[in-house]
Amino acid sequence: VLHTHPTDLVAMTHNRAFLQPDVLGKLLWSMIPETRVIVPKGLGIVPYKLPGSLELADATIRLLDRYDVVMWEKHGALAVGGDVIECFDMIDTLSKSAQIYLQARAMGFEPEGLTDEQSEELRKAFRLVCKFDFISSGKGSFVWVFPTPPLCFV
Repeated sequence: VLHTHPTDLVAMTHNRAFLQPDVLGKLLWSMIPETRVIVPKGLGIVPYKLPGSLELADATIRLLDRYDVVMWEKHGALAVGGDVIECFDMIDTLSKSAQIYLQARAMGFEPEGLTDEQSEELRKAFRLVCKFDFISSGKGSFVWVFPTPPLCFV
């Protein structure tokens, strides 16, 4: 488990549009192919809760069933993985994707990002497996998880 305060990712949680489920995660996946592969289950968002509170802990635990990394609105990120290096890599890769997005916007354009077809190509090439996950609302969402054993990337 790793908790940190990546400035670029925290800044993005100040935009209400990015707080909707899977909006920020999908955007960050599209910035560089590595994000789609290194953070296969994506990024969950917990709306603002008092830091250190049981309410924040409970909301985080619920999202970790579906996501690799959870962002806490206006606070920080928490990742769960096999070891601290894996957790760091996930948050660092998301941070790099955020930097690409923010730099493109600062240059005056909306970055194109990977297309859905390119993302699907990554899913197939890296054998990211689709698991259908029913969420509490009764609607389904697709969550991508690594096959077992995990792939190694050099």
